[in-house]
Amino acid sequence: MSDYTWVITRKDVSVVNSGVVGQIGPKGARETSFVKITEFGEHFRMLDAIGETRYLGYIIGDYTGHEPLEDYGRGKECVAIEYDCDGKWTALTALEQPKRQHIRIRVNRPVFVRLPDDTFAEDIVHNVSLGGLQLRCPQSTVERFYSSSRPIDKNNRPQITLDLAFPFPEGTPEVSVQCRVYYKNTVGKDRFALGVKFDRFEANGRQHFVRFLQECLRPR
Repeated sequence: MSDYTWVITRKDVSVVNSGVVGQIGPKGARETSFVKITEFGEHFRMLDAIGETRYLGYIIGDYTGHEPLEDYGRGKECVAIEYDCDGKWTALTALEQPKRQHIRIRVNRPVFVRLPDDTFAEDIVHNVSLGGLQLRCPQSTVERFYSSSRPIDKNNRPQITLDLAFPFPEGTPEVSVQCRVYYKNTVGKDRFALGVKFDRFEANGRQHFVRFLQECLRPR
């Protein structure tokens, strides 16, 4: 069974009779509803050799980003894939990261980053997994928790604390988690993607977070 699922949601007029709108793949993909994929998946488009959009869709799960192109697009005259980053189509090569070990879920929700001076900055969580998440934030926030000129790499992992207030079950307190930043990529004008890996949840935070992820993936 595949650990990721994609769906083709729209198509170019040149393939209007192809019948691919709403097609879910790949063969053997885990059972996930169309609504869940489009709500929590990352939005992509596939382009042909002259740069025209041939197919659009969403993908959810444990993936690197190439999968819709390799599974489906190349057989339909597509040669490239791009992802929607803050409203801007961005080539996959600018977003590539080490393969994750957990299913990713797009959420695009606010989160508070606790800064070294005990103040807070509000940013956006783009996607989450059991092992970490991706933040989208401006340079001003990055500089407030990490002002060093040293690159963020395997020898330098800045520490931050996140206060998560996702739609947890009623009565769940805000979840705080200590994290380390693993990468920083530019995704737009004064906009950065930060790859964050969880180190330690406070109190019962991990339990609440797991329940949130399970609810996101529950078929409906």
